[in-house]
Amino acid sequence: MKNKMVRSSKRYFSLFLSFLLVFCLIGCSPSNAQPDVTDTEIQPSPDSEEVISDAEILGKIDDNGKPIYDFDEFVNGEWRSKYVGSDSHLSTENEMYDLYFSRMKDILVTTDLSTLDEESGLFKVITLYNEMCDISDASDRMETIRKYYNCIEQVNSLGDLYSLLSSDIYTNNDYVFRFEVIPNYYGLNSLYYQPKRLTEFVNSLKTVLDDPNDDQGELYRTFFQDLGYSEERVEEIINNGLKIGALVDSYLDDLSEWYVYWDAEILSESGVDVPVFSILNGIQNLENSNYFYADEDLPKFLNEVYTSENLDALKDCLLIGSTWVMFYSGCEQYFEDDIYDTSDDYVHFLLYYAPDVMSVEYMKRYGSDDLLKDINSLILDIKKAEISIVSDSEWLEDSTKECIKQKMSRMTQYIGENGHKFLLGDFAFTGDTILDLIELKSLYCSFERGQLVFEGSNRAPFGNGIIDANAIYSPRYNSLVVYPPYICDPLYTESDTYEERLAILGFILAHEIGHSIDRSGIEFDWEGLNESFLSDSEIEAYNSMMQSVSDYLDGLKCEYDKPIPGDTKLNETVADLIAMETCLRVLADREEADYDLFFRTYARMKREYYPEDSFDIYLNDTHLTSKPRINFILAQFDEFYETYDIDESSPYFVPEDQRLRIF
Repeated sequence: MKNKMVRSSKRYFSLFLSFLLVFCLIGCSPSNAQPDVTDTEIQPSPDSEEVISDAEILGKIDDNGKPIYDFDEFVNGEWRSKYVGSDSHLSTENEMYDLYFSRMKDILVTTDLSTLDEESGLFKVITLYNEMCDISDASDRMETIRKYYNCIEQVNSLGDLYSLLSSDIYTNNDYVFRFEVIPNYYGLNSLYYQPKRLTEFVNSLKTVLDDPNDDQGELYRTFFQDLGYSEERVEEIINNGLKIGALVDSYLDDLSEWYVYWDAEILSESGVDVPVFSILNGIQNLENSNYFYADEDLPKFLNEVYTSENLDALKDCLLIGSTWVMFYSGCEQYFEDDIYDTSDDYVHFLLYYAPDVMSVEYMKRYGSDDLLKDINSLILDIKKAEISIVSDSEWLEDSTKECIKQKMSRMTQYIGENGHKFLLGDFAFTGDTILDLIELKSLYCSFERGQLVFEGSNRAPFGNGIIDANAIYSPRYNSLVVYPPYICDPLYTESDTYEERLAILGFILAHEIGHSIDRSGIEFDWEGLNESFLSDSEIEAYNSMMQSVSDYLDGLKCEYDKPIPGDTKLNETVADLIAMETCLRVLADREEADYDLFFRTYARMKREYYPEDSFDIYLNDTHLTSKPRINFILAQFDEFYETYDIDESSPYFVPEDQRLRIF
């Protein structure tokens, strides 16, 4: 039996480790003494407009005198018809993000620097943005990039490579020697080895380089040419990237169900020649690292990759990982026409590597105390309803119900900012644009690695760019995080009724809180420790329900008559079902609730248009696509049938005794 010291499911770790930056974010002063949500009164919210009579509702929902056949089409058909034939994916959340991005860019462009403290993060961010936009130093930028690449090219041995990787400005661009800070099984922030897949990026790079009409390809070609690379050399770099990429893919695809503790002695006993800890201890905030976690096949992988025969390929992977700098090289000089808006790239860079400075300013301008109060009230409503769902469950034991109640009551919530904030206090300008960008990225990565020092109650979500238009639940922190674009969008801030706010943001919050009790989240307790509180009989009952949902989805089709991959969509669909039941319980506690307004608003929020030739991307995402996420989810709930008198003629009709429930 192999040493199996750190346990987690293959599905969870491959997802969790690959996308941790997406899961661990945001924070506004969390409280570890949050009120028991079952003992707190629901805060009043503005009432809906005057109640509509039954006759008026029937008139509103009449579909040319016929029962509603397809609710998604009924609500969104006219909107979607405008985009038929378009090659762009369109959604409400995309529109939210576009507004967020334009607002952020406006902050960078219009803020008067003279009104800011020169040591403030905002002053530094805006100054750096202005520096990037002024391309009069384009030739100097290219010279800096040339020197940076030459340092990689001059590596002549594995020893040289290891020395280079121990420098912050290089290791942050390597796909293979990559470590991330992640809470471990015991709830402590720890170091995990997690190489990054590069095959997809290399193939996309090759595609644009081979396309003479691709603007981005023209940028790459010109960039490599100016650095002195021939077409043959670029092709060699691509092939070397694919070579190492295949080894990384094989390693990640075969991750075991166990993550193992590694220190220098164990690595040596396992025959690993790579001086892992010598490299790590040269990197900022990893100076005293003496252990990490990785797959049990790590020795085989390292010895297969780090060989003298692979030295040139490993160098080329570093070159590939550094291609991001070309977008900040003053590349506008290459084009007579304004066919490539590099200023947007500059905004994206700052949103990613200076997330907290940007989000703090955004919330200051577009948020308010009243808004935060309203969102916290909505979260309270949702937690109470979700606890009531669990409390009414017939298959959960009382002790388990109490554990879930404690977990939801103690769940911390972060609205619009990270728990630990990177505010650029240590950032200083060098006078060289490229070096400034490399330094900012290095400091950001060092900040993330610095989370190793936080333990227990000091742990908090960190490191996310806060650029998503949604929210997320982090099981390892038992934290709900809510992103600025969604909560500050006019759709929410200017909505007049509780039903609309519940459908716009409340469903999202309920969905994410629902992840705390989905098939992955339920394995973690209120502290974020991997301690399942389900008995064997409860686990059996839960798995049976999961299988029912998966089987139900497998029998359905979605847009373009495509079959739904049930297991792929299972976890997110479970969260959707929990969220919808939660929202309907919230409405049931309100007088004269307008279910029609809630259902219509929900459908509008979930509407999307997909080009047929790229639909498989969305089909294989973990969330249901738009039409089934509207029709199939709503079809599980009695209130939907009662509101619209849906009958058996609808292809989405589900007999009452077959409607899905989780708890």
